[in-house]
Amino acid sequence: MQEKEQAICQETAHLLSSPRNAERLRRSIQNAASDSRPNRLTLLAMEEGRRRLLFGKQERAGTQEAGQDDDRLDVPEN
Repeated sequence: MQEKEQAICQETAHLLSSPRNAERLRRSIQNAASDSRPNRLTLLAMEEGRRRLLFGKQERAGTQEAGQDDDRLDVPEN
């Protein structure tokens, strides 16, 4: 099973390297996530995709932490 999980992680990383493929993968994961009981491999692909997105944002942000660069986590400062 671990070999299968590694293959999925590698395929997910490959798909995220292209914006078009990343969008397709995002839609696929979103559809799978709306299932009442997503399987383990779907959850693994979702986690890998999330890590890749956060890592990419961290690289673009320079020294900022990934969570701080995530638009969903922005909190207005007073």
